Amino acid sequence: GGNSEQILNGQTGLLVPGNNPEALARALASLLRDPARRRVMGEAGRQRVREEFSLDTMIRKTEQIYHNLTNACHEQK
Repeated sequence: GGNSEQILNGQTGLLVPGNNPEALARALASLLRDPARRRVMGEAGRQRVREEFSLDTMIRKTEQIYHNLTNACHEQK
């Protein structure tokens, strides 16, 4: 379930339906034929990981969740 949150289809990778080996084979074949696309998608994927999934980002997002929950609890009182 988390793949679609991490991968931007066509930008940072290719998403294919589960249990569909034909779709997977087509996606892999398209990447094998296009080294420039692989390179661009790989760089975009690395950049997305740095921006969205770094330790600092994950800490900041977790702190924001706790902050929002704390505010919501105080507003209910």
